[in-house]
Amino acid sequence: MPNSWDVIGYSAYFTEIITDGDLAINDLGHYYNIIDTYKNSSAPYQFVWLEDGGIITKYTCGWTILNAPFLTIGHFVAGWIGYPQDGFSTPYQIAIKIASFFYVALGLFLSRKILLQFFSDKLTAALLIIGVLGTNLLDMSFVGIGLVHGYLFALYPILILLTQRFYQTKKTQTAILIGIVLGVMTLTRPTEILAAIIPLFYGVDSFKSFSIRFKYFFKTPLYLWSIISFISIYSVQLAYWKYTTDHFLFFSYKNPGEGLDLDNPHLWNLLFSFRKGWLLYTPIMIFSFIGLYKMYKYHKELFWSVGVFFLLNLYVVSSWSNWWYAASFSSRPLVQIYSICLLLIGFAFYKMNKGFRIFSAIICSLFIILNLFQTWQYENGIIHHERMTSEYYISVFGQTTPPTPEQQKLLLIERGLPKFENPEDYNLIQVLDGGFDKFILSQDVPHSPHKRFAYKDMTSKDHLWIILTADVHKTLPDSIYELNPVTLHLCGSLMHKGQTYGWTCDNLMNFEGENTSMRHDFLTPEIRFRSDSVSLGFWLQFGPEIEVSNLQMEVYEHK
Repeated sequence: MPNSWDVIGYSAYFTEIITDGDLAINDLGHYYNIIDTYKNSSAPYQFVWLEDGGIITKYTCGWTILNAPFLTIGHFVAGWIGYPQDGFSTPYQIAIKIASFFYVALGLFLSRKILLQFFSDKLTAALLIIGVLGTNLLDMSFVGIGLVHGYLFALYPILILLTQRFYQTKKTQTAILIGIVLGVMTLTRPTEILAAIIPLFYGVDSFKSFSIRFKYFFKTPLYLWSIISFISIYSVQLAYWKYTTDHFLFFSYKNPGEGLDLDNPHLWNLLFSFRKGWLLYTPIMIFSFIGLYKMYKYHKELFWSVGVFFLLNLYVVSSWSNWWYAASFSSRPLVQIYSICLLLIGFAFYKMNKGFRIFSAIICSLFIILNLFQTWQYENGIIHHERMTSEYYISVFGQTTPPTPEQQKLLLIERGLPKFENPEDYNLIQVLDGGFDKFILSQDVPHSPHKRFAYKDMTSKDHLWIILTADVHKTLPDSIYELNPVTLHLCGSLMHKGQTYGWTCDNLMNFEGENTSMRHDFLTPEIRFRSDSVSLGFWLQFGPEIEVSNLQMEVYEHK
């Protein structure tokens, strides 16, 4: 289903307009109903709760702008043929599929126009075949439908073509169009603001030309027109934030477990990791790095815009803490720059002698075959969408049958497992106490002292199981607890810069007798920084005072 998971948040702008005519989200009832009806998400994680109780989508509105014509037609068709006009029924799904295919096709068509400026018809055709069959653009076009990357794939060649026209004609309207395209790109995915490097440095091939460009930037109104048009487009998002949060600027990515960490890039993992390494699962892109060198050698006027953007984009993409970007085949945040990658691959063949060209063509053919086969493996559940390991990859390489239970044990652990069920695969590495003998919890003091320790001090592995056990005692007459039931949580989480993520708990919902015991099996979540702290303790959410004691923690590390 194309309008699922992240797309629920992308399309919230359109959904709110057609369901209640107001961009402000008063409650999530509609989205809970949508998830219950279409089973298109595990929860409405796509939304952010504001301090005043309001709710907004955490995504910017570019996706809605690009899909608006298609979704509008889908909306009227849904009403015409009797489908629910809820933003998610079949006509909307078809509309998103058509939009996705349209933008990918547009990206390929415009990429061809760029490639033909530098390469022959024959090489250009080969490059387009590489783009479609040799990369994860194939998977993104048919499986990852609705995600922003396919739409951005069309916008990059538009930006490049407008940039070329601008430096040929120096026309105001072209400068305005560049600002509009950059604005839509940034509205679609905020980090695409980095694409401004392309028009700013296009044609620069030396320090002298850079100096001239820098001076020219401040002496001509043409660049100012681009900036004004960019701000005008992006002001749509600013107006939305002002209307819904009372602030023109709002940071909606509130989860402390993920974020952009420019001082801690995961470049090696992004490129080579068996989990989701770009050059492992899309190996034909190795030629883009060869082309990068050739572009610097023979076309410096392209390198300092397109080439430098390519390198900086890799750095920024790798700096996202969740560098594998959830479920996808290969690295999906690089799909949008494939028009640039195809240009680089073309330059890899530039001035290559016949022997090397034949050898490289054979390698490319093998990589295309590998991509097609591994895409098939991915779509049939043999290659996992985010838990791959080197052992598992080697085990299923070339396999056409579903993985066996023994093979599945080679995958990374499935996050979110509720219980510790395979202790034979783990070593008990430490037993800790809670730091207190007894503690009285009440509505005035709802939290016990929390045991905290740096994750890096406990293990070098990617996860721990921590088994928490404790005793709970009544301190008041039974009648009080009967009138005011207890809701007590024994919980674990991680903390990054004082904020909690990966919070899980086991609950005690009242209890009979004077005493009872509690247990919580805490599987640590994906770690943002190894210096983040594990936090373990009690929280009394509802009910009268109660005593907790004998908090014990057994820490297990995978063998």
